[in-house]
Amino acid sequence: MKNKTSTRQLTHTHTRFASYLGIACIGIVNNFPPLLFLTFQNTWNISLAQITFLITLNFITQLIVGITSVKIVEKISYRHLAMGALISLFFGFSFLVILPHTLPVPYIGLLIAIVFNGLGGGMLDIILSPILEALPSDNKSASMSLLHSFYCWASVAIILISTLVFKIFGTQAWPILTLIIALLPLSCFFLFNKVPIERLRSQDVEHTPLSKLMRNVLFYVLLISIFAGASTEMAISQWSSYFAEVALSVPKATGDVLGLAFFLLTMAITRTIIGSLKREINLQRVLSVSALICFVCTIIIVLSPSQLGSLLAIGISGFAVGIFWPSTLSLARELFPNSDASMFSVLFLAGSLGSVLGSGIVGIVGEKIENNEWSSILASFTDLTGSELALKTGMLTSAIYPLLVLFAMLLLARAKTKQKKSLNLQN
Repeated sequence: MKNKTSTRQLTHTHTRFASYLGIACIGIVNNFPPLLFLTFQNTWNISLAQITFLITLNFITQLIVGITSVKIVEKISYRHLAMGALISLFFGFSFLVILPHTLPVPYIGLLIAIVFNGLGGGMLDIILSPILEALPSDNKSASMSLLHSFYCWASVAIILISTLVFKIFGTQAWPILTLIIALLPLSCFFLFNKVPIERLRSQDVEHTPLSKLMRNVLFYVLLISIFAGASTEMAISQWSSYFAEVALSVPKATGDVLGLAFFLLTMAITRTIIGSLKREINLQRVLSVSALICFVCTIIIVLSPSQLGSLLAIGISGFAVGIFWPSTLSLARELFPNSDASMFSVLFLAGSLGSVLGSGIVGIVGEKIENNEWSSILASFTDLTGSELALKTGMLTSAIYPLLVLFAMLLLARAKTKQKKSLNLQN
């Protein structure tokens, strides 16, 4: 009885707060461990290849979660899925400190911790969108954008806070900071145990099964959009600091602040602005304009003769990139209002695949350019050589991602026009 009474006292406002806190946990789990990689290397003599595998393992785990969740997400309560994800994050952060110091091989401990983080972060990313979407709201797209803004705000905050803590206390303070961070998903776990949670699928309305969605061309257009949007985000966020340091020859601290932190900050701002709007916006138009802005920014990042111009383009691109993921989710719900959480699982799967390939292709292209005869051919047309040439060429290939988003929106407009004509003919 006590639990039921407590649940009644909490409202949908508390559910929104819990969702914001949950997605903040995802931002932290994706951005905090990479800040410790150099410390791990120095402490346990871990190779660069092993560090790279830690990054890959996180995304692979999230991909596996996306694949398996398609079948189970509507068979298990949203509450239990969210709580399971949060407790997994708590153990992930805790194991990051405990296991490397207790296991004979520290690297095995790091791998286990990353798997727990990937499991928790992946499932939480899938389930929070339908939880929020099921809540009463006058502007669903604004609510979705505001939710995802907390991912960016948390990412910026953890970068700045950890930098400050390490500056004051040294990097040896990382275990204490990590255990403090672990309290965040733990507190969110208890919050999700109490807040009211609605089901996305209404009992009074016939829902659209996933099998029907997979036969609709519009759904594949949305998969292209979220894949390309995630690819764009990862290509810029994962490479911006390194690009600033190597290709633009700016100090590391400057690259970190004016690269990744600036990019995440502008993403947070644009999502917060859209989240505060009181009226509905044309999502297709916003996505199309954002894709064009991002394409132009990517070209400027690579080809600008000015360091400041490239750094500003990195930041400005965040205004556009911040729109891709939440707006595509909202557009999916707008086009398929009777779909359930399995739709979000498939969209998350496409986005996760884009996250893996987005930054990976930049590195692969750069490596190919640096290690074969194309480097000398390209160098003859530019003043660039070596790593700078390779990295700029790799980044230039990422310009295709926002063009894919634009292509998806054009396909969507064409498909919707055809559907309208077909309905008019039937009438």
